[in-house]
Amino acid sequence: MGGSLLATVFTFWTGCQSSSTSNGTGGGTGGGGVGGSLGGAGGGAGGGSSCAIPDGVCQLNLGEDCNCVDCQNTAYCNPGQCADTTTCDHMLDSCTCAGCAEDQVCGDPTLGNCTDGGACDPYSEGCHCPNCWTYSACTASVAACSGGKPDGICDRATETCDCVDCQGTPLCVPCANAGCNNQEPCSCADCVETQLCNDPSRCVDDGICAILEEGCVCNDCKDLPECTVWLDGGAADGSAVDSGGTDAGSTDAGSGDAGSTDAGSGDAGSTDAGDGG
Repeated sequence: MGGSLLATVFTFWTGCQSSSTSNGTGGGTGGGGVGGSLGGAGGGAGGGSSCAIPDGVCQLNLGEDCNCVDCQNTAYCNPGQCADTTTCDHMLDSCTCAGCAEDQVCGDPTLGNCTDGGACDPYSEGCHCPNCWTYSACTASVAACSGGKPDGICDRATETCDCVDCQGTPLCVPCANAGCNNQEPCSCADCVETQLCNDPSRCVDDGICAILEEGCVCNDCKDLPECTVWLDGGAADGSAVDSGGTDAGSTDAGSGDAGSTDAGSGDAGSTDAGDGG
């Protein structure tokens, strides 16, 4: 899923020509032209000879690099740079920045943006990546995990959103409630009934609910509190959301569900309104 996700985000970014806009999730969209895997940190700076179009926008997809004046103030050329601690601009902020912890790519809990080893690339890899655990900007969020060492699983009984294991999961990715976009979790009111978030082909079944990619219909997500609130009676019923959507946690008004209570749940202990008892 990581590769396809990055390719999708790449397509989106390359069309952007403006700075990031926050939607409350800690993730924004950056200036145009980030490579398919966020590229590798550049480093160094020179003249403007490598600029494809000297227009103040760093466009890596057009071959611009740190020799182009348009790129010299980006995190790509200044690894570890954090322009803003509350949003995630994919050109101005490194993935290890606090504002990128819940970002769709930088904070991918499935480690889709991580390399298998080597030095941490703070521009493209987040603190959840094992090879970044010792990076200076990541040590605090690593130490916040149970036992002081992440294991890839968010233990809600002992860990909070300060721990990298929980970042990017439904527990920590907040709802902006400003429309469904690629930084709004599928467990949010704006997204929970959308076709994309109810597409079972997006489910991975790897034990990790990547809520910015997977919906509440997925096995990894459906039993989590952020999802059960949308299912019958306020609890998971072991199936998908009714009729391709949600019932806002209440009984099905007047439907009768084929004249009986919902299987195994009874919709909060009573028959559906209008089924004649």
